[in-house]
Amino acid sequence: MHVSGVDLLDQTPIIDIKPYIPYADSLPHAFGGFANQQPNNMQVIFTKKASQQLAKYTQSLPQLSHLISQVLTQDPRPAYQKQQHSDKVYGMSLYDLNIQWRVQDGCNHVLSIEKIDSQA
Repeated sequence: MHVSGVDLLDQTPIIDIKPYIPYADSLPHAFGGFANQQPNNMQVIFTKKASQQLAKYTQSLPQLSHLISQVLTQDPRPAYQKQQHSDKVYGMSLYDLNIQWRVQDGCNHVLSIEKIDSQA
């Protein structure tokens, strides 16, 4: 690799080189070769139960629903499961909370938001 136009000393190692991703970076006519298209965002729906549970945390975590939506809209399921249709319930931890959701009709449905038992 040849690098020019940077302020480096000779023989300085260059680390953490990331690929150019056209939909996220600012050079509109550049070619990326990796992740050229923006991922499809999934709709996130909170069930009635999850909405009631979420209300318990709005005082201490006012942006919690927004954070959950930001994570789930990116479809964090394993890649091999994204093409499968199942009733599998997925889970993740945010702060000290266990968030559970299921994918139905191409949407992420948040099923529950519960405090993780620290005694377990």
